[in-house]
Amino acid sequence: MEVLEAIEGRRSIRRYKADPVPEALMRVLVEAGQWAPTGANRQNWKFIAVTDPKLMRSVKRISPMMWGEAPAAIFVCQDLTRSRAPPEGGSGGTTGFVSQNIMLAAHSLGLGTCPIGGFNRAAARDLLDVPDDIVPLLLITVGYPDETPEVRPRRPFSEVAYLNSCKNPWGVADE
Repeated sequence: MEVLEAIEGRRSIRRYKADPVPEALMRVLVEAGQWAPTGANRQNWKFIAVTDPKLMRSVKRISPMMWGEAPAAIFVCQDLTRSRAPPEGGSGGTTGFVSQNIMLAAHSLGLGTCPIGGFNRAAARDLLDVPDDIVPLLLITVGYPDETPEVRPRRPFSEVAYLNSCKNPWGVADE
């Protein structure tokens, strides 16, 4: 699968088949996340993969924005100790890069994903034994899709892109 094809074809999946996701595939997804760029190469992420069905039921209970019954999930977390490490400075927030890598890798492997920010972080800390210097930032559900969402329309390029200045909408003549 080509990269642009994967970007255009990936959808947020909320209905999954009951089939478990093999641990080996979950590892591939986490490794894809590990390749995301970070400020000053801090690599200030931690990942918690969840595949245990009982634990997934608990994850669902603390995640009001999680719809459906995902068989697996990955919590993308920030390691505050690495984020604050000298000498380069900056927070190195990379959740977007990491999550996109994970979701595109999943799509290329025939898996579906959905990023979820609406979960109880304190409850996630307790449930997953997360230490104080690690912050769960995003939950990505993972599983074999049991739906094929339609492509949602995108705003015209000329409404979202400019060339060299906000006074110069890009692509007006190209649409």
